Amino acid sequence: MYMDFWNDISVSFASDAEYCIQNTRVLIYNGQDDFLINSMGAERWIGALDTPEIQAWQKASKQTWKIKSNSSVIGTMQLSDEFFFGIVNVAGHMVPKDQAPSAKDMIDRFIANDKDWSKTS
Repeated sequence: MYMDFWNDISVSFASDAEYCIQNTRVLIYNGQDDFLINSMGAERWIGALDTPEIQAWQKASKQTWKIKSNSSVIGTMQLSDEFFFGIVNVAGHMVPKDQAPSAKDMIDRFIANDKDWSKTS
């Protein structure tokens, strides 16, 4: 399978990401324990994108993300008006498989355009 994506490995998709970020609300998330795409690398890649939305995101504080169902800390969320980046605790590359309740909470809050991820009600 690796060879099937060989031509894509050295191609940058930054301009595609910038286009999406400038034209719609975007959620990007990473599992804290992802060894394929590590969280620090993802944050650095996002930070290198050149859009006003990313500049606003870089100035925003990371919020401690608590799941609504039981108030447990499940990660961090850093967001601007239209861009959300979350790190999901105790999850690898397959966040919905590793942490289904956290993934559902994340999607529900993104759809609702929730700006306060530390609240639990």
